[in-house]
Amino acid sequence: MQSIKSIKRFGAHYIFPGHIPPVSGGILETDENGTILSLVKHNGGMKELSRMEFFNGILCPEFVFMIKPPFFYFPQLKKYEDILSNGNDQNGEKSARNIFEWIKNIQLRQDSPDLEELINLFTVQSSIIAGKQERLGSFVPGKVPGVIFIDKIDYKCLRLTSRSTMKKLI
Repeated sequence: MQSIKSIKRFGAHYIFPGHIPPVSGGILETDENGTILSLVKHNGGMKELSRMEFFNGILCPEFVFMIKPPFFYFPQLKKYEDILSNGNDQNGEKSARNIFEWIKNIQLRQDSPDLEELINLFTVQSSIIAGKQERLGSFVPGKVPGVIFIDKIDYKCLRLTSRSTMKKLI
């Protein structure tokens, strides 16, 4: 049994867990190492719990890197090839922020896939391609996927905007 002090709780307007549709007003529980303990879904609104931090935006698993550019694995992204680099930042290192920027730039186009599909491609699907689906890609209990917070979204359409930002929480 987990000690109350070692449980971290993250609440948000939306949680995109990857293995199920987005959860409105859910709470993600992890241990001190970032292992997912549970995803609490509240029917009829969020219930505040002890030791909970609330985030005004979206929580999703950390993006998973692939060796080749995304359009190699996901043909539906081929038309966005002009904005999809190899994922390296200015220092030549791969970064979740670069993947977030790809998703944001794709979302800024009128013909883009919805946000749930894009997050799923770069979390669940990418973890399968990388052979790391046992530990990464979704908020399934027992996994250690990392947690990303995305804010400044268009809530009405559930889309990223030019002002959207991300922050790694775990």
